[in-house]
Amino acid sequence: MDKWVLVGVVAVALVTSLSVYSVVTHPGGVRIEVLSTGYGVKITDLSCENCDTHISPDKLSAKTEIVGNTRSYFTLNYTLVDSKSIRVNVIADPGIEVGLQGGYQADYYAKSKRRFVGSNLNWSFVGDSYYVENDTVLARYQMVEALNGTGKDRLFDVVVLNDRVWTVGSTNDYKDPAVVVFDRNGDVIHRFKILDYGSNDSIEFRGLASDRYVYAVGHARQNDYDGLIVKLNDKNVLWSLHVDVHNEFLEGVAVGDHIYTVGRVKIGNNYDAFILKIDKNGNLIWAKRIGSVRDDGFYDVALKDGYVYAVGYAYDRWDALVVKFDENGNVVWNVSWTNNTWDFTLYDLVVHGNNVYAVGYAYHYHNPKHRDAYIVKLDLNGNVLWQKIVGVESFNESFSDVIVFKNHIFAFGTIENSSKSYGFVAEFGSNGNLIAQKRIENIKFYGSAKDSDYVYAVGRYENDFTLVKFFNLSRLNRSHVEDTNYTPRDVKTDSWFNYTSHDVSVNFKVKRYTVQDVQIDRRFIYLEECRTNDSIVLTLDRNLMRGSAWINERIDLSKDFSLKAKIYLGFKDGADGVVFVIQNDSRWLSAIGGYGGNLAYNGSDPIVPSIGVEFDTWRNYDYGDPNGNHVALDVNCHHIYINTSVPKLEDGVEHDVTVTWSSKYKTLRVFLDGHLCVERTIDVRSILNGSLAWIGFTGSTGGRNNVQYVKIVNFEAYLVKDVETSDTTLNTSNWHVVGDAYRDNEKIVLTPDERWKRGSAWYGEKIDLSNYLWFEAKVYLGDKDGADGLVFVIHNDTRGLSAIGGYGGNLAYNGSDPIKPSVGIELDTWRNYDFGDPNGNHIGLNVNGSTRSEITRAVPIEDGREHDLIVRWNPKTMCLDAYLDGIHYIHKEIDLKGILGEKAIIGFTASTGGSSNEHYVKIVKVIESSDVRDISKYKETKVYHVAPGVWVCGSDDGVFNVVLKLYAQPIASGSKKVSVVFTKV
Repeated sequence: MDKWVLVGVVAVALVTSLSVYSVVTHPGGVRIEVLSTGYGVKITDLSCENCDTHISPDKLSAKTEIVGNTRSYFTLNYTLVDSKSIRVNVIADPGIEVGLQGGYQADYYAKSKRRFVGSNLNWSFVGDSYYVENDTVLARYQMVEALNGTGKDRLFDVVVLNDRVWTVGSTNDYKDPAVVVFDRNGDVIHRFKILDYGSNDSIEFRGLASDRYVYAVGHARQNDYDGLIVKLNDKNVLWSLHVDVHNEFLEGVAVGDHIYTVGRVKIGNNYDAFILKIDKNGNLIWAKRIGSVRDDGFYDVALKDGYVYAVGYAYDRWDALVVKFDENGNVVWNVSWTNNTWDFTLYDLVVHGNNVYAVGYAYHYHNPKHRDAYIVKLDLNGNVLWQKIVGVESFNESFSDVIVFKNHIFAFGTIENSSKSYGFVAEFGSNGNLIAQKRIENIKFYGSAKDSDYVYAVGRYENDFTLVKFFNLSRLNRSHVEDTNYTPRDVKTDSWFNYTSHDVSVNFKVKRYTVQDVQIDRRFIYLEECRTNDSIVLTLDRNLMRGSAWINERIDLSKDFSLKAKIYLGFKDGADGVVFVIQNDSRWLSAIGGYGGNLAYNGSDPIVPSIGVEFDTWRNYDYGDPNGNHVALDVNCHHIYINTSVPKLEDGVEHDVTVTWSSKYKTLRVFLDGHLCVERTIDVRSILNGSLAWIGFTGSTGGRNNVQYVKIVNFEAYLVKDVETSDTTLNTSNWHVVGDAYRDNEKIVLTPDERWKRGSAWYGEKIDLSNYLWFEAKVYLGDKDGADGLVFVIHNDTRGLSAIGGYGGNLAYNGSDPIKPSVGIELDTWRNYDFGDPNGNHIGLNVNGSTRSEITRAVPIEDGREHDLIVRWNPKTMCLDAYLDGIHYIHKEIDLKGILGEKAIIGFTASTGGSSNEHYVKIVKVIESSDVRDISKYKETKVYHVAPGVWVCGSDDGVFNVVLKLYAQPIASGSKKVSVVFTKV
């Protein structure tokens, strides 16, 4: 018996409706169903002609009524076992546009049952979602604010020692010292005041360093200022020294075999930069000063390989100053610089590898007068490698501290004007490119420190001191702080002075200090909520987040599957929830819905076709939610079943969730904490347009929030994976380079990071397009917002291995002499409006040298890392596919042999224009084989457009599955009718 199944699924945006089934059964036992899930379309008639005389219907028809000016889609799924093809005829009222998309494009797959646990799964993350591997506290950042109420308080420096976070500064309008010790979770272990027995000094600490002990430096004031050095253990002062010359200020300290501290000392009427070396018992070894005829000073000091590096200012803060000393206090070299527009002051430095990174500010002393944040990189011989200023005229910006964390450079500082201030965090690449930049309102950052996992920054929050703990500093874009859009600018400077060191006569006044514990009020902002590992984070505890995560291999729903997971939905009455989704949305692994009650599943761009199991924590009346604590089963983003008899979801614990699918009984079951809460028979194949689908999770927040994450415990399913054949590994010697391209060991550099460059590289043997092709390479497109991108090209241009296109947006592929005939997969990093680019970071498919893509998808690619590119060609299905980092972005049925001939050349092109990036590729492998076995039960379906409104679908052997997507769009509002007739031919 021929089996015909007609299912029409109608999707309309932003409507809520009940599901309506229309059913007809003919005497031969064929059951035909049409499912309508939107108010935009009504099924007005469903008929089976001659059903009383034919066991298998010769003709099926459905009439629909279109209501309103909305494009509506029917998804039609057939399984036909017959030697005939099928004719689709759409008859529409005047004023309706109709069309048909699709044809089931089966590729060649291997199916195997596989079991996964936790991180063994390969996921694609969309939106705000990401993966947490190690034990991690999930919060944006954690801020501790001390509430003293006695005046302005601030912390200047911080170190981490034995899982304790030590901070120092001043309180009470800078009159009293602050030494506050936290644990790594932000709880205050103790806070104490340092008191002396005799003089009631006013003390402020500015710098901090540690080995087994903690060393704090600053100044104490009675009549004049004395530099102050204090050695502390957990709660006691071990020794303290007053530095007595004449008005001394100590700003920075470093400790190795000895203690080095720097600042400024008054000599005559001016200050000189000042450095001291003392032993661990507080004995002076030497003291040195250097200076000009004006004021000079040091702000920070660092040690490297027996040398001492100090930074500050010279000549009344006109010049940046960097000095390298040997261990005896002799100047090895010094550099200072300024220019005709900017003065420079350096506040902090770090010596990392073979480089010195220093930060501070650049002062623009012509109108308009303002400060910009400033960063400079030098080598260990004092040569300036690059320097950048970051800021705008309407604010004053400065950097106060710099660290290197996981091979990235992070600078902390302040943005302020007369009415506002912000803590400023900027991430730089090793070449000075500004990678990320953020600001946090009402904060000023003065110091920072790191341990193996976290970064701590200290400063002032309004009038109180604050400690901020960053949990994901290497993912600055995920912090709940405001973006800035500053562009760094290069600075050209001239060297001015040459300094030598001079001895200084120093008297040490030993005073007896003790500590007194002080009780403080404090509050946590963004309090630690939960700690997790091996988890998929969908949202953090902040408003307006959304995330989705998809397993990178499709599952076969003609087989059973079982998924066990732990889901965390927060600890408070927040929002909005998480959805387990089975989908065949056209966006594939990039699918994501809207914020808030949409659960990143529904919304203006819903994930359809799909089946969802939602764990909802907020009542959205407009979505028909019965309460704020329920589990629902959704079809195409609309409820078909809701269970409110479930335990509290927002209770601060992980909940056990099990989802099982029985292909034999077509039954989906959902268990929550061991209790069955959903059991429904459902035709997933009809809803999803086939038996292959992506599965994953979505989640979102809106005006309320919660941390929401998923932890995979066990997953067993039949997954679809491409057949692999033997591969041939290629090296760069097989490749011909053109233009500015060159070989560099295993790399082929297409363009250096320079403007107006272009290059191409071609494999020396032509590829037979009758064969199956798998090409894999690692591609690099720079680490800044540069230009222009690269293209993987298959071509038969008459220039052969010398083919190359134009500069800039032409990507060395297009231009006055484009490469054609050709097909290209472009990775574009600059938006060229004249080429129709949707943005400055996308992947696209191009034909015959054109850079106006036929298919385009957004993808981040200028992140300073190599990306895995896979391009596949299947000659039997004539499908070209491209994957980037395991995500399937490009799928196109295209006649390569018709465009290019029997054989073609493969390779890459790239170019730069007014902006630049380095572009290179590493060839990984090429698979070229004529032996591609069809081990799938699915057959290719061909769709022919034979007349207006008429299509014929079929296959050579008559056994096929077809999925057709019909759309009908009324040009004007009002009720219109469309009839669709399906006839065997």
